Amino acid sequence: SPNAALSGVTMSAEGLASAIPLLKKSSDEAKFAGLLLAAKALQDDESVRQDSAELRRVFQAVGAPFLRRLLDSPITAAGAHYVRFGASVLALLTRHADVAKSDELRGVDRRLLAVAHAAVDATESALDASVALDALEAVVAIQSTAENPEATETDARVAAGLVEL
Repeated sequence: SPNAALSGVTMSAEGLASAIPLLKKSSDEAKFAGLLLAAKALQDDESVRQDSAELRRVFQAVGAPFLRRLLDSPITAAGAHYVRFGASVLALLTRHADVAKSDELRGVDRRLLAVAHAAVDATESALDASVALDALEAVVAIQSTAENPEATETDARVAAGLVEL
């Protein structure tokens, strides 16, 4: 997993600050590298993780389109790492209500539900239950801030997904 690769490295707010310029670049490679650094900083430093301004800053720098591309990666041995990482990052970022209610995330909840379903499907070996939990956490966060009639339907599907886990 991407976070396991960074397990020996400790980062904080300074590390997050160095990730932001990479997240703002147009290339997916730079964004991915920046997101790895940002995720590590957020994972290592509780004060950074609780700082809503920092979460919003990371989200605005990386942008929803890149996060969607991670989730849209094929669920194969190679692509599953991107899907797993995308679900994990979205679970973390959507803990902040301003990120969760972003119009840019409209429709991402449906993809996250598909990821969660694939993760609990016994025939899918590339994803696991932790991916399903991250995906469902992000869906619940997005839907809890939604002001649309589809929210109730999606909440019911999320509850059904949680029961399956």
